[in-house]
Amino acid sequence: MRFLVDAQLPERLCQWLREQGHEALYVPTLLTGETPDAVVAAYAADHGLTLISKDEDFTHRHLTGGYQLVWIRLGNASNRELLAWFAPRFPEILAALTNGEALVEVR
Repeated sequence: MRFLVDAQLPERLCQWLREQGHEALYVPTLLTGETPDAVVAAYAADHGLTLISKDEDFTHRHLTGGYQLVWIRLGNASNRELLAWFAPRFPEILAALTNGEALVEVR
């Protein structure tokens, strides 16, 4: 699967996704400066990427954006805590995306 990890998440998440055998790109390394959400959403749609974000604004954009969204609903956490929280949920996330769900809310 191909993912685009939003800027407010750690780049370490991209590395972890790659270790699981997936393609993962990181918004700050692809797009410069303070990239507007509309540009991030368009990039995901244009390149067939599933966006992973904590930004609630994308939950409204994905409806017409032509991309899948994994919406992370975790408060402030260290990189280690985030990965420890995300990893056991990942099989269910993948299953939902494979089944065509446009929005996967992860709590």
